[in-house]
Order: sequence, then structure tokens, then C-alpha cells
Amino acid sequence: MNVLRILIVEDEQVCLDTLRHVFTSHKFVVIPCTTAEQALRFLASSEVDAVLTDIKLPGMSGIQLLQQIRKKNSSLPVVIVTGFASLASAVEALKLGAHDYIMKPIQDTRKLVLTIKGAIEHYNLRKENERLIVQLADREKTLQMLFDNASDMIFLHELPEKGRSLPVIKEANSEVCRRLEYSHGALEKMTFLEVVADDRRDETAKYITQLSRKLRLIYETVFVSGDGEQIPVEVMSHAFEYGKKRMVLSIARDISRRREMELKVAEACENERAELAREIHDVLCQELTGSNMIMSCLKMIIAKDMPDSLPMFEKLEGAVGRMMATARKISTGLYPAELKKDGFANAVENFLLGQETLRNIKFVFKRDARFVDPKRAAGLNIYRIVQEAIYNSIKHGKCSKITVQLARRKDFNEVTVEDNGVGVDQKSVQEGMGMSIIRHRALIAGATLKVESAAGKGYRVICLWK
Repeated sequence: MNVLRILIVEDEQVCLDTLRHVFTSHKFVVIPCTTAEQALRFLASSEVDAVLTDIKLPGMSGIQLLQQIRKKNSSLPVVIVTGFASLASAVEALKLGAHDYIMKPIQDTRKLVLTIKGAIEHYNLRKENERLIVQLADREKTLQMLFDNASDMIFLHELPEKGRSLPVIKEANSEVCRRLEYSHGALEKMTFLEVVADDRRDETAKYITQLSRKLRLIYETVFVSGDGEQIPVEVMSHAFEYGKKRMVLSIARDISRRREMELKVAEACENERAELAREIHDVLCQELTGSNMIMSCLKMIIAKDMPDSLPMFEKLEGAVGRMMATARKISTGLYPAELKKDGFANAVENFLLGQETLRNIKFVFKRDARFVDPKRAAGLNIYRIVQEAIYNSIKHGKCSKITVQLARRKDFNEVTVEDNGVGVDQKSVQEGMGMSIIRHRALIAGATLKVESAAGKGYRVICLWK
């Protein structure tokens, strides 16, 4: 425990000696002074834990000493010793910042020591409080600096109660203002969903709702800036308790470049598939076609000279024909040449016609006249989504009919793949590899995906894009 130091200012030597003895017996280090001037000289170069001073001193008074101390130290404990006649001066001392006053003659020395110790304890608590306030202010300043200089967009808002609308944004960092081109004042009047693209709001709202059950969640969505620019983002949201409220901290990272790279990678993969499809079509299929022509000639010779071998030869001819059909199917599956030549809608229709010849399933194709084909890179990914959705229906749906509809809904294009099968469990749909691939392709294409399926109610995949 630190030894306490007290400065005692008293011009009467008997009183000074008595006070020194009292405080020394309580393990204080006592610095005795007989004048206020002597006390100030000491305080100029040394520190004490408290000052005990008589109000009446030769030269500078105890009140004047207090005023001088307060100019340099606003909280050092100063206790005034006063007689009844100078009680008004003691009250004035309290107004000037004295901790307390003691009436002469001092009869209860124990109370005096407790008063001084209480003053020192109060002083130390105040100093600690001031230190913590400064430390807290420094930390807040540091956190604010980190918050405002973060390269990601950061939002803070309340987690809405069930059935309630989303509260407005409480805090947003400078990157949000810079990237989305909104002022802090404008953002404080908006909800988080208001910076999300229209076609992503329902999906994003579902993610936010899930935070009532999950503390952390990572998902992807699209923000819209003040000038209408769409920005794909990956959002990491964390729900936490703050007082009596549940808050959500969301960190959104711009993934535009990642999307561009994924699109380029996907396009490169499709180019490789196209090259492989051409090789199969131009080389393998032609070789098989040539072989088939030769076999036709041989068939006539065998029919004339070796009629008994004709049935076996016809089996071989049939096998070559099936190989040709399989090669063409593989070629078309690897890369739909008509997508580039005839456009998205015609490529989808031709795909359905091809599937109908291969399977005991009725395929229905519907197209809205207002439907607009997607751009080539996005169109290829959406075409693959249609393919994968149809394959899922065929493999799992046990359906007899699959309908593909191309429609225009206000500002959005929409492709719907729907079957009349038994449907599948929603959890299985969400977690399957096929669905993961479909979702990834939708993100690359900048499209929104909705999957609806339930046991006994069929299977539906809806893809929307602008």
C-alpha cells in the first residue's frame, strides 16, 4: 500500500506539532509548513495527497492558498481548519473547491483523519475516473478512426422484432457514404433494405430475420448507389445485445471485381467446352458419318454375298448410329451453338425439343413477346440454370410435365422452370450440390434465384434479372 503524504499549514507551532503527531501515528508522511508561501514553494516541486490548512495565516490566508492551488490542480483535496468566527470564510472556501472544513478546537482527531482519508479516496477515485474518461475517449477516437477508414462498408441497425418493419440505420461509416453516394444524414433516415436492389430485398430480409436464431451470417446481395449503380456485395452480419436492444453489425464488401473474374473464368470454361464440342462434332461425328457411309456400301455387298452375316452387320450398323446420336447429344450438351447463333429463347426452346425426343416427359415452352434475351455472358449462365433445373426435375421430381416460361415483369426478365412432380424437401433443395451450382451461376449472372418446392407440390425455379 502506498504511503499517504499530507501537507499541513499551521502558524501555531503547538497545533502544528499536534497535527503532525496525529497523522504520523496513522502512517502518514507529514510535510509541515507555517505559512502559505512556504506551502506553495513546496507544492511547486513536490506532490502530496492532501492539504490541511488553517484559514488564518500570517501573510497569505488559507483562502488565498486554496485559490492558488486550484489554479494548478483543480481536484487536490484541501481541508480548511477554521474557528467559529470565520465560519462564513469556510463556506466561501467550499464554494472555491475545498473538500471540507474542520472547526477549532479539534477534539475528535479520529474524525479528522477519516475526513482526510475520505478526501484522498475521493480524489483518487476522481483521478481514476478522469483517467478512464480520457482512455475511453482515446479508444472511441481510435475506434471511430478505424470505423471511418475501414475499406468495407459498415452498417449498424436494430434487429427488428417479429412482425415489425426494419428500423433505420443507426450508424454507417464513411465508406458507405463514399460508395453509395449518400450523406450520413440521409442514411440515418433509411433502412438497411433501402440500399438493397429491389429484386434482392425479399431475400435479404429473410437473411436478416435469420439473425434472430443465428448470431452470425454471411450472404451475398446487391446494393444500389444514389445514382443507380448496382454493387454486388458479400455481407457478414453479426447480432449482439446492446443494453435492452438487439443490434446488427453488418460489414459489406464490394465483390464487383470478384464477379468480373468469376464471369471471365466461367466464360473461359464455356469456351473450353465449346472447343471440345466442336472437336466432337467436327471430328468424331464426321468420322462416324464416314464410317456409316462405308458400312452402307458394305451392307449391300454382305446382303448379296453373305446374307447369313447380315443380321450381325445390322447390329453393328445400329451401334454406330447410336454412337453418332450420343456424340451429337454430348456435343450439344457441352455447348449450345444455337445460343450464340439464334439467341437465348430459341436455344432454350431447341433444348426442350431435344429433351422431349429422348424422354417420356411432356415439355411446354411459353414466351412473353416482351421478354428480352440476356447478354451473352449472363445468358450462358442462365441457360445452364435452366438446364440444371430441368435435370433436377427429371432426376428427382418423378414428373410427367415440365414447363419453361420466359416472361417480362415490369423492369425484370423472368425464367420459370416448373414441374408437376412429387416435389422434394426444401432443406434438400437448399443444400444439394446441383442447387449450389445453380445459385452460384445466378450470382455470377447478376440474377436473383427463387426455389419453391415441397413434398407433393412439385418443384419450381424462378430466375430474375434486369
